[in-house]
Order: sequence, then structure tokens, then C-alpha cells
Amino acid sequence: MPAERVALMQAGVVDPLLQAFLAWRRSVLFLVAIALIPLTLLRLADASGDQVPEKLRFMVLAPAFAEGLLCVVCWVQLKNWTRWAKQRRVLFWTWVVFLVTPFAVFLIPIDTILADGIDPEALAAAGPEAASAFFAFKLAIALYALITLAPKAVSLLAGTIRASLVTKLLFAGSAGPGWLVVLAAPIYTLFVFTLLIAPYQLTGSGWYLGAMIALLAAQIALGRVGFRLARPCSHADAVVMVARARTTYIGAMIAFGVCLVIAMSALAERVGVGTLVSTVLAFESNVLILTLIGSDLLITNLDRAHSTTDGQQHLAETRAKLSAFVRAAAPPSTPPPPGPAPGPPPR
Repeated sequence: MPAERVALMQAGVVDPLLQAFLAWRRSVLFLVAIALIPLTLLRLADASGDQVPEKLRFMVLAPAFAEGLLCVVCWVQLKNWTRWAKQRRVLFWTWVVFLVTPFAVFLIPIDTILADGIDPEALAAAGPEAASAFFAFKLAIALYALITLAPKAVSLLAGTIRASLVTKLLFAGSAGPGWLVVLAAPIYTLFVFTLLIAPYQLTGSGWYLGAMIALLAAQIALGRVGFRLARPCSHADAVVMVARARTTYIGAMIAFGVCLVIAMSALAERVGVGTLVSTVLAFESNVLILTLIGSDLLITNLDRAHSTTDGQQHLAETRAKLSAFVRAAAPPSTPPPPGPAPGPPPR
């Protein structure tokens, strides 16, 4: 926008590519800040419900407070969008707290939390039905932990892929972001397949199978373009390659989302509509914030890798060893068949 360009010029940012990058970061940060508002409210509503025992309420409150903290920091940092160096550090450490908090909470076993309120002898004396009910309660807590942690774990790979594409479009001469896409795309696919296998086996719905096929098609498109991007190229070539894969990728991901929403609608009565909505919001907000933070980390580490000179000798040795390996593994060239000895030149 013209107002954004004026603000960037006043802040001393004159490079057009950097201006575009900072404007893009501002938009992404704004989307994350908006998505975190209903997500935090839904988490707080779940924590205040009667279905959560008092001793286990902190398992819902702690992730909600972490999401609320990130929401507040995102809104505050929107005004610092022209000061990238300062903003990226604040966002990174807040995101670390946002990511680590639920994992730390669910490291505490349920038996340890409920040890004071449950007598093992009384539970055994109550019969197998009471023991089965207690096990079902623990299973519900484990399922809630999976629903809470899975979006964060999956978004790490999805955000890494998107951040790599953004970084490659910014610095087309670097091959590292392309290799990250090549490596992360199949791992992301297998990870999501593992998560979807459980509800697919429980329900037998073919919509889960459709979601898996659509996701596979999307990641194949990303993997192919990532392999092409895993070499230095011009900015125009990088834009063309990403644009060709984007149509297939977006179409496949739309099909994936539609199939997944239809498949998971059958679980709405069991787990609640609010839980499904919060899961979708958590995944989207995690992917967006990690796209932003991942691109920041890639850019700073690319600069660090290119500016260091301590390992130049080791890099030359490694290249020589790699050349020796490749030449040794290549099939030997067939010498030409011997022919008649050349005669004397004509007079």
C-alpha cells in the first residue's frame, strides 16, 4: 500500500524486495493475531466447563494462557512491523513459550495428578466397571492431549515448507530452501497419514481416504517444485516454477480440507463442535506464525552461513571428497575399439 511504502521509507527501508517482505510479514502477523482471539476464548470456555475436573483444569488453562500471550504480543508487535530485527526476536521467544507450554503440561501423568483423590484399593473393590470407567476417563484425557498437540507438531512441517518457499522467492540464488521442501514434504505427508489412520479405522469413512489422496497429490507437487528449486536460479525462474506448482497444490489442499471437514463432522457430536473449531484454528494459526518465524530464521541463518569464512578450507576438502565419491561410483567409461593404425599422410 502507498502508506506502507511511505512508512518503510521513513524507517530507512529502501530495498523493494525487503519492503515487500516486511509488508507480507505485517499481513501474516495480522491474520495470526485475529485467529488467536477466538482460539483463546474457546480454550478458556473449555477450561471453565463442568466437564473438566478441578485438578485437571490447568491442562486446559496453561495452553490457553500461552495462546493469549502470543495473541497480545502479535497485536503489540504490529506497530513494530518496520523494525524487523527487533520484532523477530520478540516473536520468536514468545512463540517458543507458545509451543513448549502444552508439551510441558502433558508430560505430567494423569495418575500422578489424581493420586491424592483416588484410592487404588477402593477402585479395585468397586469392580471391573469402575476400573473400565476410570480407564475410559484417562483415554479421553489422552485424546484431548493428541488433539491439542497434533496441530502444533504437524504445523512445524507445514510452516517449514511455506517458509522455505518464501525464502527461495526472496533469495533465488540459494539452494538450501529448496532442499528443505524436498525433505519436509514426504515427512509431512507420512505424519498426517499417521494421524488420520486412527479416525479412518474407527469410522471407516471414505472421506478420510480422499483426504489422504488429496494431501499426497499436494505434497507431490511441492516435492517436485522443491527438487527444481534445490539449485541456484534467477528470481524470475523461481517465480515461474512456484506458480506452476501452486495451482495443483492449492486445488489438492482445497480437496483435502473439504474431505477432512466432511469426515470429521461425524465426530462433532462426540468431541463437540467447539473442539473441532479450536483444532482447525490452532492448526491454521500455528502454520501462519511458523511461516513467518521460519522465514526469519532461514534468512538470518543464510546470512550467517554466507558470511562465515572459518570453514572454507573444510568446504573445499568436502567438495574434493564428494567428487571422488561420485567419480568412483560412476560406471567406467568404455574405451573406443581399437582401429587400424593410421597410415602415412597423403602427399
